[in-house]
Amino acid sequence: MLLLRFVLDIPPSPGHAPAPAHPVPLRSAFPELSAPADPLENPATDPLAFDAQTAFAEWAFRLEQSPLLRPRPWGSAFLVDPWPQRLPRELHPTVNDELQRRYAQQAAGAPHSLSWHTVSSQSRVRLEAHESALVLDVAIPVSTAAADAGPSLPTDVATLLQPLPLLQEADLLSALAPLSCWPLEVGTEPLLLARRALQRLGGLWYDDLRLLDVLRLYADHPLPSVRASTIAVASHVGYPLFLLERAACETDSLLRRVLHTVTAWVTPEMARAETPPGTV
Repeated sequence: MLLLRFVLDIPPSPGHAPAPAHPVPLRSAFPELSAPADPLENPATDPLAFDAQTAFAEWAFRLEQSPLLRPRPWGSAFLVDPWPQRLPRELHPTVNDELQRRYAQQAAGAPHSLSWHTVSSQSRVRLEAHESALVLDVAIPVSTAAADAGPSLPTDVATLLQPLPLLQEADLLSALAPLSCWPLEVGTEPLLLARRALQRLGGLWYDDLRLLDVLRLYADHPLPSVRASTIAVASHVGYPLFLLERAACETDSLLRRVLHTVTAWVTPEMARAETPPGTV
């Protein structure tokens, strides 16, 4: 399998809402979409604001309309496509709606997601909702012949991805550069965009321990706002040992109160589970 992950570079939203806790209805439940607003045209827009629930609903609707994807998605409760293979192409609307609801179920503790297969290559395309980003995860079957010649994108996957506003990990890592520059003025655009990249990286590397290295790199940043971003990411991803460490050495009174709240539920077993093998 060739695995690819991207962050959808969508404009910030005026409000903020957590990722949805229940399956988002498909098709007719979604409102018609207008063209996304250019955030540069609205200087009052907060670059860190992100409405995960609304963004997920909008982009799930867009993907659902693509002729390159089979219109039978499934939720995170299923590791593989649960749709019966012998179902007829056309189903009675009542039956189809019931199956849509059944197979859109979500697993507790997993990012809210919907997955589709592409029509031609049978690649799996998954849309994930995270606290500060939407992530597109693509799994492409690679044949032995293709592996010998070097992996390439199937036509349907390349056509699907080409018009999308996608960011790769290299884009986010390069956007973190202002955090290493000092002095920085609080509230300036480079700082805000760098903090947004850090928080988006929390979605892209949700299950990648490289994220912990990045959080540790900026955990002692001179600006409390940057430290707040590391705390937000660690809390969302679930790094209790990191949060306990920060609670022991944080000097900002507001962040100390936040850390007290987010570590109140941490048990010793949970903290030990985060410790890498071979670490005392």
